[in-house]
Amino acid sequence: MPFCRACLLETPGGLRCCRACAQTGACTPKPSDPGGLAIASLILSIAGFMFCITAVPGMVLGFVELSHIRKGESPAEGRGLALAGAIIGAVLTGFIALGIIIFVIILIAVGVEAA
Repeated sequence: MPFCRACLLETPGGLRCCRACAQTGACTPKPSDPGGLAIASLILSIAGFMFCITAVPGMVLGFVELSHIRKGESPAEGRGLALAGAIIGAVLTGFIALGIIIFVIILIAVGVEAA
């Protein structure tokens, strides 16, 4: 129901309601859901334990979502999920890179011995 600007109050949560609703506490902010990128980041990063390649996109999506949250473009509720996705993805990506480096070193060492 529309009301005039004189009747409008802004609550501490940033909502605008009529004076009666604001005084009774009926006008409360609804919690928002975390962003889709935050959820995708965490899922891809955790999937990186089984499928190594998904850790990299999980890390990237986590950092992208953290950037969006910092700019106010995504809901702040997703910060924990995005941070967890970015950290898990970064750690797994580091282990994958380390494993590749060790594998290449072993291949070079075996190739030198065979020659």
